[in-house]
Amino acid sequence: MTTNRRGRRIPAVTLALTLGPVFGLLVASCGSDEKSSTTTAAAATVEISVTVGKDSAADRIENIALGSKVKLTVVDPNADEEYHVHGYELGDGVEMAKGEPEVFEFVADKAGDFEVESHTTETVLVILHVS
Repeated sequence: MTTNRRGRRIPAVTLALTLGPVFGLLVASCGSDEKSSTTTAAAATVEISVTVGKDSAADRIENIALGSKVKLTVVDPNADEEYHVHGYELGDGVEMAKGEPEVFEFVADKAGDFEVESHTTETVLVILHVS
């Protein structure tokens, strides 16, 4: 047994319960490269491609980790159109030519659900779920 500052004896079980978690945190934070691989994965670019009328749908949800770089490519093979990403204010005022890809690149720094939709018809192409 160990004694405290007042000379009282501290049972071994109490020491183990008090110091065990602290020791575990110290050991867990040493040596492993796992953290660097997780950081690298979060910094990777998430690429999402949407072709209107082919793989676009209001119930299509793309999950994105908060802080990820995003490259969203939208193609409308049928018409000139303006598409935008709600919440990130991307695409407003930019009309895409029929069949030409429009690329939106941004950092997903806001959590939530963000619709990518037509400015004209308000048709939702995909929902970006950032968490």
